[in-house]
Amino acid sequence: MYFTLTRHTFGNLQSQLFPVYFTVGSCLSTVALATYYLMHPVQMWTGDEKLQVSGLAVSMLATLINKFFLEPKTTAMMLKRYAYEKEHGYGDDIGPIKDKAFKTDETYLRMTHEFSMAHGFTAMTNILAYTGSILHVWLLAKNEVLSLIIENEERSGNLHGHIVSVNEAHDEISRRGGLGEIPIEEEIVAVNEDPYKRPGCSDPLFEGDLCLDPEDEAVVNHVIPETDLKRNIMRDRKKLWPEKTVYYSVDDNLKNLRPKINDAISKISGKTCLTFKEVGSSYGGDHIKMHKGNGCWSKVGRRGGGQPLSLGRGCDYVGVVMHELMHPLGIWHEQSRMDRDRYVEILWHNIKEGYEKNFDKYDHGKLDSLNLPYDFDSIMHYDKYLFSVDGKKPTIIARRQIWRKLGGQL
Repeated sequence: MYFTLTRHTFGNLQSQLFPVYFTVGSCLSTVALATYYLMHPVQMWTGDEKLQVSGLAVSMLATLINKFFLEPKTTAMMLKRYAYEKEHGYGDDIGPIKDKAFKTDETYLRMTHEFSMAHGFTAMTNILAYTGSILHVWLLAKNEVLSLIIENEERSGNLHGHIVSVNEAHDEISRRGGLGEIPIEEEIVAVNEDPYKRPGCSDPLFEGDLCLDPEDEAVVNHVIPETDLKRNIMRDRKKLWPEKTVYYSVDDNLKNLRPKINDAISKISGKTCLTFKEVGSSYGGDHIKMHKGNGCWSKVGRRGGGQPLSLGRGCDYVGVVMHELMHPLGIWHEQSRMDRDRYVEILWHNIKEGYEKNFDKYDHGKLDSLNLPYDFDSIMHYDKYLFSVDGKKPTIIARRQIWRKLGGQL
């Protein structure tokens, strides 16, 4: 427009557009920063999120400075200069002034210098605002791409997701009466035995791999008042291992898995104050009885006698063995903690109908947390797609960090 309109017309147009432009810009940048801040609490900010907030803050401050300080001053100088041009016959040109007389006009030269300085500061501040916005948008785009990459990786390698897939495979085989095409993970090797029997367990397994007895079911179904049992289920000393010693036996049919069982026990022992002692399969005292059953599952806490821990085909990973061993030690899944809603969001509309119960939280979560930080990467955490309606829509995501993976990996 500078090269098509007279200087007076162009100046008048600029004086009308500048206030509107900076008003809209300052409002949008302020709303963007406020919205981002409300949806991303400070205590959960990652490095990228801190940069995004910084970018939005710079953009907001720059537009506000322009709106309330630089733009009014620049516009006033511009109108004053154009009025002087019109008065002295300088402003009827299109584009640069062609009358060379202005070069000897000290007043006009001073006004032009002052306007150029003010306009330069306005332009630089505007560029700074754009830079902050571009940084924010770039980080958003980067994290979206990262989210897609991680989703593809974790859907094939998440530990708890693998456990549930194995159990679903075993159940599918049993429902079909034997081997057949199983439309889930290729690495799962099916079995032709028929142990669609999990004695004393709920059907289906709770939270994908927990064998609940009637007492446990009463707790999770809120049948028993909280003060009677629900808060005490893991505080009950009878469900803990005396003298921090855990007894276990390994059936002969798990011979090939022994190295991984030993590795899992070694890793747990190295991170805790527990001692594991192996006993024979005929041992009559309380112990964890590992066997090759129907899938990967176990009970929570010490249950008395030889309590089952199944490591069927498809469970032959050290991480899977560790996960299942943690349950008899009294550990529930991480996302069932009472404080989980501060850290993760449950997408209820993406959960398969009838599976919503698997995303409840219980008072045992308070006990299990032990005042430790929430662990997104715990081997006891759900993966993002567990119990999804189509296997593609996430059912649980980290708040403020929707791109991050959840749960330990195989």
